[in-house]
Amino acid sequence: MNHKSLKTRSHVRGGTLVETALVLMILFATIFGIFEFGMTAVRQNILDEATHRLARAGAIRGEDSLLGQWGPEAISSTLDAQADLLAEVGPAVYMLDAGRVNVELSWEDNLATTNSELTVVMTCDQPLLLGTLWGMDSILLSSRAVERIE
Repeated sequence: MNHKSLKTRSHVRGGTLVETALVLMILFATIFGIFEFGMTAVRQNILDEATHRLARAGAIRGEDSLLGQWGPEAISSTLDAQADLLAEVGPAVYMLDAGRVNVELSWEDNLATTNSELTVVMTCDQPLLLGTLWGMDSILLSSRAVERIE
């Protein structure tokens, strides 16, 4: 082999490495983006389920309830600070940090009587696994449910 063919081969190998590195960076960013989006969608579904469970539980705990009354004073707290609310949603929030989940329960016209409405809003500031890659540390998830008290 002559000196010229060795030089050409080393340039080709170097170019291949650079191209591979660029393609792999784009591929990994895409794969991690898909994973991050999927995990966020799962957590949003979990928050929706917990909100609906809590609204249903609150609707059956009106003034005539044998389970103990919730309301008519509005409740605004984190989920971990309210043991009875956390117990009600139970395993529905297993992938969420209860300290990051804010819960607001409010009753229509400050009444917890039959046929009045209960509104439950839950929000969660969910940290992203690769937030620095996307330019943000967390994303705010939110869910709202309205139930008529029975």
